[in-house]
Amino acid sequence: ELEPLTWPEILNEHLGSKRRKIKDRPKVVAPLTPPLQLTFLRGLQFETKWLLGYGPRKVGAKSIDLPIWEPQAPDVCFEILPTPQGPGFKTTNPGMVLLNDQSTPSATLKSGDLISIFDCLIEVSFDETGE
Repeated sequence: ELEPLTWPEILNEHLGSKRRKIKDRPKVVAPLTPPLQLTFLRGLQFETKWLLGYGPRKVGAKSIDLPIWEPQAPDVCFEILPTPQGPGFKTTNPGMVLLNDQSTPSATLKSGDLISIFDCLIEVSFDETGE
């Protein structure tokens, strides 16, 4: 008769061969100062506001914390990146994700910028109050 295994033994056996395959991939994050605010002006998320205090952040259909609900939205619509010049905008889908009605792969964001993804329209602003 086989001796029952404990939970730690089962996990150790299962993960033993996989440990060598797992690689630590640390992410470097930096503050966005002042915090960046994204306000939805049109689309399924109308009147939603996101306040972003750090980056990089990915925004898109498959994003866990910043999802875009637009039916045709790409998995990653755009990224917000901390840069010395201010929050950076980057997209690998410049045909579907427009910045100020222009196909723009990357730019430094300014207050009043508009990001559009099909019927979704997002306004960029900065939270100067620090709240």
